[in-house]
Amino acid sequence: GGGAVGEIYVVPNVESYLVFGIGPRLSFDDSYRRFLEQLSAHLQLARTRVDESQRRTVVELERRNLLEQAPVATALLSGPDHIFELANPAYRQMVSKADLVGKRYLEAFPEVAGSPFAEIISRVYRTGEPFSTNELHVRLDRGSGPEDAYFMFNLEPIRNQAGAVHAMMVVAVDITSQVVARRSLEKAQVEREGLLREIEAASRAKDEFLAMLGHELRNPLSPIVTALRLMRLKSGGVETREQEIMERQVQHLVRLVDDLLDVAKIARGQIELRRELVDVADIVSKAVEMASDLLERRHHRLIVKCERGRFLCDADAIRLAQVVANLLTNAAKYTDPHGHIRVDVSRAGNKEDEIAIAVSDDGIGISGEMLPRVFNLFEQADRSSDRAQGGLGIGLALVKSLVALHGGSVSVQSKGSGEGSVFTVNLPAALATTVAAPDGRKEGAPQASRARRILVVDDNVDAAEVLKESLELVGHDVVMAIDPVAALELAAGFLPEIAVLDIGLPVIDGYELAIRLRALPGCEGCQMIALTGYGQDHDRQRSRQAGFERHLVKPVDLDRLIALVEDQPPRT
Repeated sequence: GGGAVGEIYVVPNVESYLVFGIGPRLSFDDSYRRFLEQLSAHLQLARTRVDESQRRTVVELERRNLLEQAPVATALLSGPDHIFELANPAYRQMVSKADLVGKRYLEAFPEVAGSPFAEIISRVYRTGEPFSTNELHVRLDRGSGPEDAYFMFNLEPIRNQAGAVHAMMVVAVDITSQVVARRSLEKAQVEREGLLREIEAASRAKDEFLAMLGHELRNPLSPIVTALRLMRLKSGGVETREQEIMERQVQHLVRLVDDLLDVAKIARGQIELRRELVDVADIVSKAVEMASDLLERRHHRLIVKCERGRFLCDADAIRLAQVVANLLTNAAKYTDPHGHIRVDVSRAGNKEDEIAIAVSDDGIGISGEMLPRVFNLFEQADRSSDRAQGGLGIGLALVKSLVALHGGSVSVQSKGSGEGSVFTVNLPAALATTVAAPDGRKEGAPQASRARRILVVDDNVDAAEVLKESLELVGHDVVMAIDPVAALELAAGFLPEIAVLDIGLPVIDGYELAIRLRALPGCEGCQMIALTGYGQDHDRQRSRQAGFERHLVKPVDLDRLIALVEDQPPRT
């Protein structure tokens, strides 16, 4: 405790002692003691305040040193005018300004005056609420005039001891290059999506055009094919050389139209396979028959190696024959006259569950440049005029698509010009060991066992006339009309047993005409046969729903039509 020691009085303190000399002329009483204690307290308070100020100075210096050395752009703004007290090197480099300390913010950056950013700074100082954003847009002058800049930005208020905001700390990261790159990427993505939409629209338009083109080509083809068949019937099956040429070329055109329609169907996903257990030997035989005309005209030697009954697969026989026929036709086109073509059927890689159909030739071969594109739609190799056999460049694309629908694959090998080519189709093998024998009926001249009353309606006059004449030639009683109104008037007096109706009629289509015909007195039991350029499954379903017993696709097979007429039961 405190007390007098000679002429010294010691006042204790928390951290130290204060020592006072006692005056000899003044007695050391309680009043004296209280005075020294009060003086000691005041001195201690002053010392505490000095120590606190020193500590704050040290902290401030440490903070400034830390901010100066910070790897991100940092600045301190003080007062309502937002004067720069500190701007570290990263900040000065970011804004391309060397002398900032002591300047007001808007003095250093006059280009941001009146912008949302200037308002943000004032709001943070005024309200004390911090501000943070991952992407702040500022028009900033870095020495070459205002330009768009983007920052990750944090603005933190700094308060004094009284709790009032007296300064702000700014932390910013320049992300301009990232934002520009991102926006360029977004723009490119938008453009890409737009291009994709245009490509898809163009692809749909192409598919629709191909489908419509095939339909429109079938309309004129139908009377031509029927007329040629009628000429053959009139001549007792004897054809002139000119008729043979016409029929051969028309059949070639029919195949091209069919290929066009098949491409359109595949593109739309509308091809449906009618699978059954088939012998590949029968498929190859049918394909050879389909390609025989071109093979014979170019005098090629064809060798077929396929054991009947050994190679079975679950497939659409018509489509698979189309695949092999296209490969044979392709080989014939690109092989000089008197060339050699082979068809070899075997187990793919000696695997029991896979069948390989290889079509090889000793023709012009395929260049290395063309080889990767050979199955692309509308792709054709260059060829000289003597090899110009026509075609649209869709045969091999169709082969690839049809094989894929069967769960198989197709490949090509060629060593180059003059070395020939080998196309190989690999298909899953069927597990069954037996298959139904093919229909062995031969084509013969159609004969009517009983005359029937038949109404033919088609707005194509040529098609209607040749169809009428053909049916009359085999003994039927036929009337024709080229518009639905005339057809209804004829039917009211003629009372047809069978009506062959074109679907695409003007004013009243074939579906509506069929309904109106059956509503006529005496025509309730009239048998309806649809005749149209559309042959997809939904077209056939619609014709069945409209009451048609049969659905024929143009160009009509006259023999099949006559056979269908024969199959119609007589009306009671």
